Amino acid sequence: MSYITDLALRRGSVTVLAFIIILGAGIFTFLTLLITPIIYEFMHETIPNLLRLKRYRLKQLNVNLQG
Repeated sequence: MSYITDLALRRGSVTVLAFIIILGAGIFTFLTLLITPIIYEFMHETIPNLLRLKRYRLKQLNVNLQG
């Protein structure tokens, strides 16, 4: 057995903990890469469209109240 394999067998709980931490970091990175474009689209396209629609409705309401 190699030194690393022997160390892993003697320190099993530490090896499992390290594996879980690395796996968690990998999953976190993968999900972040998937979610980032969705957040970008929401912030740069959806929110401005909603604000534009709100301004239009307020302008229409103001015209109706004055007219």
